[in-house]
Amino acid sequence: MRNDFCVFILTHSRPDRLYTLDTLKRCNYSGDYYIVIDNEDEKADEYYERYGDKVLMFDKKKVAERIDKGDLSDNRKTIVFARNVCFDLAEEVGVDYFMELDDDYTSLAYKFNYKGEYESREVRNLDELLEGMIKYYEKAGLKVFALA
Repeated sequence: MRNDFCVFILTHSRPDRLYTLDTLKRCNYSGDYYIVIDNEDEKADEYYERYGDKVLMFDKKKVAERIDKGDLSDNRKTIVFARNVCFDLAEEVGVDYFMELDDDYTSLAYKFNYKGEYESREVRNLDELLEGMIKYYEKAGLKVFALA
């Protein structure tokens, strides 16, 4: 996998349930990844124990001050802060491209076959898929590219 790309796995208080990491391995992803947590996570030490320098922590309150989450409460129990800070983290780790995934992905799958018929098949070479997506992204002049 190219070295200007990484996956950010966004998580909170579930260091023992990072299903997405296993899924990436099963899909033969060979690129870099980081586990993104906030400084309000009570299990931060456990993340560092398990995943070491793959853990990136951000200051949730500081990020909340610059993000309009669409309500007037002080409640910061939302993923929106982690999603937005990934742009800063990408710059910090030196990548131009990144993908954000939640911590609970148990599968990455194609849903249609080459004939356009519904057929669910797990991705076997995520590197190849991501390389193709990045090439398309670059040629199409897009700002964002999403999978659903």
